[in-house]
Amino acid sequence: MSTNQDDINDKSNNSKCSRFCADLTGTCRCSPSYRSADGNGREIDIVRSFSPPGVLSLLFKLCVLTLAVFTLAYTVGKDPRPFYLAYATHWSLIIANLYALLSTVNVLLPVQQPETVHSPVGVRVKTTWIVFILAANSQLIVTVLYWVLLYSGGAVLFYDILSHGVVFVMVWIDGFLVSRIPVRARHWLEVSAWFCVLYLVWSIIHSDLAADVGNPDKSDNDPDTNDDSIYGLLDWGNGDQVPTSTIVLSIVVVFVASPVSHLVMVAV
Repeated sequence: MSTNQDDINDKSNNSKCSRFCADLTGTCRCSPSYRSADGNGREIDIVRSFSPPGVLSLLFKLCVLTLAVFTLAYTVGKDPRPFYLAYATHWSLIIANLYALLSTVNVLLPVQQPETVHSPVGVRVKTTWIVFILAANSQLIVTVLYWVLLYSGGAVLFYDILSHGVVFVMVWIDGFLVSRIPVRARHWLEVSAWFCVLYLVWSIIHSDLAADVGNPDKSDNDPDTNDDSIYGLLDWGNGDQVPTSTIVLSIVVVFVASPVSHLVMVAV
């Protein structure tokens, strides 16, 4: 009896692994990604996932939108310059605001369920789906990296709590619990990874290796430090020597932190 049960469990596990691998490689096979069927072919309730009914859902989404807009306005008020856009935190915050806006609009103007599981979802659903994945993944990465690598102790500012914690939590609650937006393994390659990749490209363009933009927020007289870099840990140098630590950190973020964060989203 136990042997038969073990065989059933093994087949079930193999089937799950096969479906996971098939989903992960779906991008390479050019199979549709945003449709009303999950990786197992089961129909997704698109209306429930993106336009949850009820007054409480609307009120919560309005709260998330208000909080996101307030945080963005508060951070812009602290740093009302074009260089505001240089920081990864602010990239992620802008994406979170866009998601909160789309999420609220979807409740006020409910989306439609596709006719079949093979039918593509509407443009508004697809846009919300992509923006949510970007917002949820980038918020998690930015929050964890800030408190682990950048926070040096001392007083915790109101700005830090809002932009490295509160918005992250609210976006995740809204997307995963209130709206129940599904996230697939293949979405990492299609969406999540690009936030880190594009930011690293921007950091190289900003550095002395390319445009040499500089950093008006940092200035010191220490010749051993680069006060032009956006983040001290993300210093590409000026070409005199190989930035080994920056390269290692970049690889870890793109190929470890980003996919692990995405897998957490898939598991949720």
